Amino acid sequence: MAEAKSYQVLWIHTAQQDLTEIVEYIAQDSIGDALAILHKLETKAALLISLPNRGRIVPELLHAGISHYRELVSAPWRIVYRVESRQVLIRLYWTVGVICRRCSSVDWRADAQLMELAPLILKRA
Repeated sequence: MAEAKSYQVLWIHTAQQDLTEIVEYIAQDSIGDALAILHKLETKAALLISLPNRGRIVPELLHAGISHYRELVSAPWRIVYRVESRQVLIRLYWTVGVICRRCSSVDWRADAQLMELAPLILKRA
């Protein structure tokens, strides 16, 4: 039987910020709920280690002709990522039905931007 391929899941700085903001906001009402959400999102993202193409192509980006970003939905959040070589780069979190303010400033067509952000990539354990 063939050995399963393993991918490295990396979190771009903006994705780490998004996750921190989500957890801090929820923690204002309930620390327990905030930790449960954190665990839920990290567990969902960890699925990408063995099955990086499991997410669908981001519909809004596909309409713009951009097909190399995928997403996993963990309602009400969307984990947007891209697979490159043996790495999964988590780009950001969106709330389902809400366009993230940062998204309007992101040039999704500029693959080079990911390389510029490389020093800001944070590896999650």
